[in-house]
Amino acid sequence: MHTYLCFRMTYKETIDYLFTKLPMFSRIGAAAIKKDLHNTIALCETLNNPHKKIKSIHIFVRDKLT
Repeated sequence: MHTYLCFRMTYKETIDYLFTKLPMFSRIGAAAIKKDLHNTIALCETLNNPHKKIKSIHIFVRDKLT
């Protein structure tokens, strides 16, 4: 069983953390693009699939393009 430390950060603090601590967020251009979900799935599995523990729905509203 994994124990995770949860804390709250502001949006700016989160972005600063991602850009300074995680090198993949500082890449620019084609090197930053991944065309599959392999890393996302691996991260979710590492975190014990937290998305499966919260019931939610996503509603997407697309404005009409003129």
